[in-house]
Amino acid sequence: MKQYLTIENVIIKAKAFCIAQSKTPNKELYGVTDGKAVGTLLNINFSNILQTNTN
Repeated sequence: MKQYLTIENVIIKAKAFCIAQSKTPNKELYGVTDGKAVGTLLNINFSNILQTNTN
């Protein structure tokens, strides 16, 4: 069931996302030294999670 996007829901999703990302190897980032590329990839992944689980 989709949830409404509230501050509380974003915080909960962000914590879960951070834990999951810290345990997941991102092979597309191996050897990348550009911080912007890392941030962009994480931003896209987190945005996708929010869009698929919220109204």
